[in-house]
Amino acid sequence: MKNSLLTTPNNQVFYCSGGNEDGFSMAAFISPLNSQNFYCSGGEGDGFGIENSPFSNPNIQDFYCSGGKGDGFGFEISPVCSPNIQDFYCSGGNADGFSISSVFSTINLQDFYCSGGNGDGFFMLYSGVSAPNDASFYCSGGEGDGHDLKTIATSINTQDFYCSGGNGDGYDYELYNGSIFGTRLFCLGGDGDGFGQNISPELAFGVGIWTGLTSTDWNTSSNWTHATIPNFYTNVTIPATCPNYPLVTQTMGINYKFSTIKCQRLDISAGASLSHTDRFNIYGEMRIEGNYISTSNLEYVFRIYSGGLVTIPSSGTVTLGDQTSGTGISDLIIYGGGILNLFGGTLEIDDQLRVRSGGTFNMTDGELFVHKYGEGSVFSSSFTGNLVLESGALGGVSGGTLKICGKESVGDYHAFNILEPTFDFTGTSTISFQHGVSATHYNSGIYAVDGVTFQNLVIDKPGNTIFVTSNLEVEGSLNIKTNSTLEIKSGNQITIGP
Repeated sequence: MKNSLLTTPNNQVFYCSGGNEDGFSMAAFISPLNSQNFYCSGGEGDGFGIENSPFSNPNIQDFYCSGGKGDGFGFEISPVCSPNIQDFYCSGGNADGFSISSVFSTINLQDFYCSGGNGDGFFMLYSGVSAPNDASFYCSGGEGDGHDLKTIATSINTQDFYCSGGNGDGYDYELYNGSIFGTRLFCLGGDGDGFGQNISPELAFGVGIWTGLTSTDWNTSSNWTHATIPNFYTNVTIPATCPNYPLVTQTMGINYKFSTIKCQRLDISAGASLSHTDRFNIYGEMRIEGNYISTSNLEYVFRIYSGGLVTIPSSGTVTLGDQTSGTGISDLIIYGGGILNLFGGTLEIDDQLRVRSGGTFNMTDGELFVHKYGEGSVFSSSFTGNLVLESGALGGVSGGTLKICGKESVGDYHAFNILEPTFDFTGTSTISFQHGVSATHYNSGIYAVDGVTFQNLVIDKPGNTIFVTSNLEVEGSLNIKTNSTLEIKSGNQITIGP
């Protein structure tokens, strides 16, 4: 433990700061009158030693824990033995840890600070007598060579369990009983020998809630509760009825440390909104009950990776792209392990929706419009369609309306490319080819591997033709609107009806 940012006057700090080797060292200590100093300063080797005690009055004990030449400890002599003297604090055990045989203390003294465990760590059985404001059991040893903290009784504003030991040689933080605005989670230990932070207790006190009291800037602290800008560990909520809503002009990420703007989870409440002009990388959970609007014209602008889950319920609206008659090349990509749920809301995409192998797209109701705005990308090996379900794509479209404007086919690449035979389009769903908001409308193609079945199919592209380049099964109805054309390529057929 290097330091304690917030402590009460009677708390002891810097008990066990680390030395150069495996032992500990203590460089400086400021304590109340009756506290003991330099209990366990570390030697250069594996053992401990104490060179001097900076205070020399009748109540101070010197050389409590002088180390032997080996890596164990020994207690040679207590120079003053009055009723207030504590003896044998850290005499060496059979191993290279610590042991304490007996102690005589006053009410305000801490006992058994660093008695040795079976290993080379520390262990503390109990604190004989302590004052109400004294922090006990700071560094009792775990089973490994780290530290463990079993229990503590502290004042209200004291920080507890700073450096309790994990199973490895790192630290672990099991519990926090400090004040609301105290210092938290200093040394959470991972399973290995590093540190990790698993949870942020600030969440329980309202951190991560947007207020929008000042502006639309995400990085202005006064726009957040407790004036705390979210970080990677923060769950963020954007509620309704805010005077301003965030406009983010940098990359965003959920559970992704390498984006400029990041959080652990993002919830946009019904009636709230978030505007964005850059890419979004999603490895965590995002729920959009309000509006998410991306005005970027970048390729692959919205990406859901493994562990990512995006849910759009009936009140939610997501718009991706610059929404103009320009190139309109913004895409939504679902990678293996990523999930997109459209449960009654609205999703509009300038260019492509691509579900990679192992990715999941579920649609039960609502409206999805793929390639609604702009001219879109010319198809190639990198852009194989406006709506592409790769082999191994998971999920299904059981309800709602899926709309496609569509670019013209290039070789084996078509506006609607369905390469996974088990992907389900039945239920009450409708596939509709229709014009989007674009300067030019194109003839488009549809391809589906054998085994794919549609429920309802609508062709509503006046002046244009939809080419069917594979066999097609339609269980429900086929509706070809006025001035629209459906053409079946030679060698293929359409089956209509159950």
